[in-house]
Amino acid sequence: MVNQAVHDASIKNIENKVKRIDAKKLLGAINAGEQTLDAVITLLAKEDRPMDCAMVLAKLSQLPESQVAGSLLRIEGDSISLLCKAMNISKDAFYELCVMRYNRLNLPLSKAEQLALAYEKINPATAQRVLRFVKVRNTVSGISSAA
Repeated sequence: MVNQAVHDASIKNIENKVKRIDAKKLLGAINAGEQTLDAVITLLAKEDRPMDCAMVLAKLSQLPESQVAGSLLRIEGDSISLLCKAMNISKDAFYELCVMRYNRLNLPLSKAEQLALAYEKINPATAQRVLRFVKVRNTVSGISSAA
């Protein structure tokens, strides 16, 4: 029984590493102009891969991955909404991200719809100012985007 559990854990670990490599390839495709951020976020969200979504958003926004992952999986959606708006993510891609979030948080899908509706009202310039502020605060606090 123990051997089976160790084997299953090893298989799951390998699968997660393969998915992470896949996410890094998708990030490279965005950087090369072969994929859009919207398409990648939609794909990862539909595959229920929040940590890969966080990695992609963190790398492109130059924020620490732990900070983005925390925002993504926090019940309140204000911080992830502002980040996504600052990065010009479409309302459709953001909605898929919301669906993934609320499924993960075991909250009703109506909450995802409410957050997606609120997302449309966010001023992009304001969101970009907030993102710049967070980056400055991170720099002053010694928080690195490599974290």
